[in-house]
Amino acid sequence: DSSLSAYFSVGLHQKWFWHFFLGNAQYPAAFYWGLAAFYKILTPSLFSTLLYSILISTILVAITYWAARSTFSKSLSIFCLMTSVTGFWVLYTGEFCCSHILALLWQIACLGFLGGLIQPGVKRDLRKNALLLGFIMGTGFFVGIAWPVVVCTTFLALISLWRLKKNRLSALPFTVTFAGATLMFLGAAIHEHYGQHYRELWILRSNTEWTHQWPDTVSNLTSLFWRNLTDAYGPTWGGMFNPLMTSLFFLGLVEFKNIQSSRFLKWILAGLLLGASPGFLSKSFDVFRLLHSYPFQVVIAGMGFQRLLEAYPSKRAISIALLFFGVSSSLDLFHI
Repeated sequence: DSSLSAYFSVGLHQKWFWHFFLGNAQYPAAFYWGLAAFYKILTPSLFSTLLYSILISTILVAITYWAARSTFSKSLSIFCLMTSVTGFWVLYTGEFCCSHILALLWQIACLGFLGGLIQPGVKRDLRKNALLLGFIMGTGFFVGIAWPVVVCTTFLALISLWRLKKNRLSALPFTVTFAGATLMFLGAAIHEHYGQHYRELWILRSNTEWTHQWPDTVSNLTSLFWRNLTDAYGPTWGGMFNPLMTSLFFLGLVEFKNIQSSRFLKWILAGLLLGASPGFLSKSFDVFRLLHSYPFQVVIAGMGFQRLLEAYPSKRAISIALLFFGVSSSLDLFHI
């Protein structure tokens, strides 16, 4: 897949052509446009191809803390930051020169601007965040093939926000940019007959061999916390979450005992399930189809992290946190 990325981008680098979807799988083209432009700076090579993904991963780390601080406490934001710096999910995704890492960056930016709509502020800032959120959401269709699940998750939050009178000011500027980018995507999709890849992957097609499908379907769950049951993309030692992170995730699930009284917890659960749905609705297994559930996995693990630290005095909690990240980072770096 990294070779395909380089192949598409070298072609664009040598002679530009306007195709919004590339290859038999109709990959959205934004990632390859960026790599072709990057080849103008550094000559096409294995080094420059891998460096492109690494740079996107670095930007993702910076944006993660900004996005988390727009909604969460400092401790939870630092947890999200540390998880993106040395966590296996981000390290593994950034190892491949594929559009997945850019799709994750786009999603986290989307969540950051969404958080900006939640915070109280002046009308000008509200409209600016709404404009940028609409742009990110609309252009995301050109970034990731599973982007519709991000759109659905974001709209669930927006509908809840727009019920409040003070947040309705964001509806018009958001709609203008989102509708503009989405109409451009729909025009390109119709022109280039987009959608073949969706039809080929749809699990409910008549040619699905269920005997071979069950290990692939179950791997969408086991690959997160235990191991991959197939030879496809996925972890080779443990899960995408190491044992410590897995423990925090299940500890965070304890918070969902209050889900009936918390719209936020309901949305986190919806985001987790929607983000994982491409994996469960697809034939074969590819861990990157679970990618858009990753931010919600981290938030749940972060709630478990906060719950763990509450059991210790504040001075000792810092030592516990440093010890945890030291051991967790060592496990993930060993895995990578």
